[in-house]
Amino acid sequence: MNKKYVIVTCPNKNCQHKLRLPRRAEVLKVSCPKCHTTFRYRYSLNNVLSKPKWVESFLLNLIPDKKQIRELERIRDRFNISHSVFSWRVMGSPATTRKVQKKCLEDCRVWNPGVSEKELFRMVLISRIQTPAPESPGYSGMTEEKIDEAMRNINSFDELCDYIIALDEQEPPSPDPSGIGKRIDEILAQEEMDKKAPSENLIKSLEDTYYGLRKKHPDRDEHWHLANTWLSRYGSTKKSRQKGPKLTQFIAYKDTHQFSILEPPKSIRGLALFLVYKELGERQSLYYNSEFNLIMEPVMKIKAENLFLDKYIEKNPWTWERNQIENDSPFSLYYFFGGLKFERDNPEKAKKLMERAEKRWEEEGEIKEC
Repeated sequence: MNKKYVIVTCPNKNCQHKLRLPRRAEVLKVSCPKCHTTFRYRYSLNNVLSKPKWVESFLLNLIPDKKQIRELERIRDRFNISHSVFSWRVMGSPATTRKVQKKCLEDCRVWNPGVSEKELFRMVLISRIQTPAPESPGYSGMTEEKIDEAMRNINSFDELCDYIIALDEQEPPSPDPSGIGKRIDEILAQEEMDKKAPSENLIKSLEDTYYGLRKKHPDRDEHWHLANTWLSRYGSTKKSRQKGPKLTQFIAYKDTHQFSILEPPKSIRGLALFLVYKELGERQSLYYNSEFNLIMEPVMKIKAENLFLDKYIEKNPWTWERNQIENDSPFSLYYFFGGLKFERDNPEKAKKLMERAEKRWEEEGEIKEC
């Protein structure tokens, strides 16, 4: 056995190219050189030891985790279900359907840069409808008009998946007197809930803090509430104490200003999802990519129209008015808002200056996470 590399098969069924990957503990983002399918891979003994036969037909991104495989295999063995039938049932679970649509959405986003999230949802739905021979009668007669009607009521990835699952379930269900199918669905659904638990706990903590601040300080504006939510969680950390209160406050207002032009609850939800990425990393934030993109679309539109500062002043007069006096601190919010003014009046110059400044700040460790 090669101690440095492992041979992995491309998850694309139409490719199956063999790739030699390093045996590393961290997650690798891999692109197949033959078909250009992208997937994530992390080496562990679980990846090279044998799995039940019913797992072998699964694409890599659809394979349940070790705990779920063990529980599912106990059910299959107890009821003496064939591997092929069991594989078919697991593949038909709503939890697996969500994984399939998530991968389709990721691919559509890569292939169609700059397209709105709603349009990407439409592409995913059409892709499912055009899948060869969908068995469910729910897909029959799906015209452009019906797709348009469906999309008017789909405003999130979860709603998209719910709609697709509802179409799938229009097929008469197989008899399940022992409740085996229900138990399979519960085990698979629990997998994502377990994986999302750290993010959900962080989001709840931030939202509780935010709504507590709004109740206690109803006279303050949205930016103050968001920045102080940030400070409540990160303002007393070791890194923040090292940086000092002025720089820490600057970072809090900088990290939260984009969300402050949104109406609650989208403002705090957007900030919470952003902090999932900052605190817990890309792997956890992947569960919320689509939702975050939807929340941020109006912000990106306002920025593209160079109207951000005008909208900011309208939404956050309390913070704006109290930071219009120059002082000696290089981390004064006066200079931060001056930067927003310069960005509005000189967008191209501001972009170049910000790129240079962020590079310098990163090198000096001034804008790393607290």
